[in-house]
Amino acid sequence: MKRLIFLSIWMFLVFFTIASFYVSYSAFITERDRKMAENIATILIALPEKKVILLPHSEVMVFKVIKEKEMYMSANAIKPIDYSKFEATVKKIGDLSVEVYVKRTSVDDFLIFLASNPIFGGMLSFIFVIYISFFYLTINEFKEVRVIKRASEVARFNKDEILKPLKAIKVLLHTEKILKEESINKAKTLLDETIEKLENK
Repeated sequence: MKRLIFLSIWMFLVFFTIASFYVSYSAFITERDRKMAENIATILIALPEKKVILLPHSEVMVFKVIKEKEMYMSANAIKPIDYSKFEATVKKIGDLSVEVYVKRTSVDDFLIFLASNPIFGGMLSFIFVIYISFFYLTINEFKEVRVIKRASEVARFNKDEILKPLKAIKVLLHTEKILKEESINKAKTLLDETIEKLENK
C-alpha cells in the first residue's frame, strides 16, 4: 500500500514539474516576443530620420539596413557581433539590404528570467525543494523496509539454527541407552518445552 502511495505522489510531482516548467518557459518566450515587438516598433518609428537607433531591448536583437550607400543600424551594431550567439537573416532587394540578428535562447537567459520573475522562479524553486524532501523521505522509507525485512530474515535464520540441533538432540536422547531413564526424561521435557517455545515465537 505504501509503495502505491509513494508511486502516486511521484507521478503527481513529475506531472506538476512538467506543467510548471511548461508554464514558466511559455512565459519566458512570451516576454521575449514582447521585447522583439517593442524593438521592431522602435525601428519603424525612428526610420528614416535616425541612422543609429537605440533599441529598448538591445540584448535580443541587432539590425542593419543599407540603402543606396546609406546605413541605418541599431546602436548595438557598432560593436562586433558574436555570431555564435545569434541567428542571422539577410535579405537583399536591389540596392536595399536588411540584416537582422536575433539572439538565440539560452539557459542563462531563462534563469535570468526566473530570477527577475519571482512567481515563476518561486514556483520552480518550490518544486525543487519538494523533490529533494520527498526523495530523502522515499530513501528513508525503503531503508526502513529493508532493515525490517533483514531483521525478520535474521530472526527466522537464528530460530531455524537453534531448532535443528535441539531436535537432533531430542532424537539422540530417545535412542540413548547409556543415560539413566530419569535424566533422559528430564532432558526430554526441557527440550520439548524449549522447542515448543521457539516454534510458537
